[in-house]
Amino acid sequence: MNQRTAAGVPPALLRRPIRLLRPRDALDVYADPRHEFARLHRLGLLQRVATGYFVIVAPDRIGDPNWRPPLVATAWAVAAIDYGVDAVAVCGPSAARHHGLIPRELATAFVAVPKQRPRLKLAGGEACYVRRDVTRLDLERWAGDLGAGWVTTLEQTVLDLATRPNRWELPDSDLHDAVRAARPRLQDDLLEQLAHEQRKVSVLARIEQLAS
Repeated sequence: MNQRTAAGVPPALLRRPIRLLRPRDALDVYADPRHEFARLHRLGLLQRVATGYFVIVAPDRIGDPNWRPPLVATAWAVAAIDYGVDAVAVCGPSAARHHGLIPRELATAFVAVPKQRPRLKLAGGEACYVRRDVTRLDLERWAGDLGAGWVTTLEQTVLDLATRPNRWELPDSDLHDAVRAARPRLQDDLLEQLAHEQRKVSVLARIEQLAS
């Protein structure tokens, strides 16, 4: 019998909606989750992405030393497992890339979370957690490699990018290109509604300036 099949990740953990685990998530499965996670890590069934966080390796990626989970999906999964799926959302440049506004991969993933949280070093880059009340944001469903959650809509994303440009660590040229690419697709009524609700009416003029 294949060792990885015999000593695989328990079904109870595989059935979890987020394919990222903390040892404490397995207290009802293992008497010593840290020891068992270390064993599964050595077998290549779990990949440690940060201290205390492990991604379940997809079956077709087991044994591939070059594989790592996508940066944005990992940053989102860490937030979702700590705060709950409905309390976090992909935002900023990461949302802009999701909407096709930024063509290249970014070294920083941005996720909105309910509490202040330091940046987290991950394989392939960093996670930057932005304190936001996501219930006040305009969101749509998002599906990543490690689970399904929320991402800011196109209109919310553009409004966010233009509100505090320096927060997002984007070169001016990339910011202009992203807003310019979004402009023909924006629903003006929704954009204005969001700007009024979030007290960002003055940002509308900045969006037009960035798009020009």
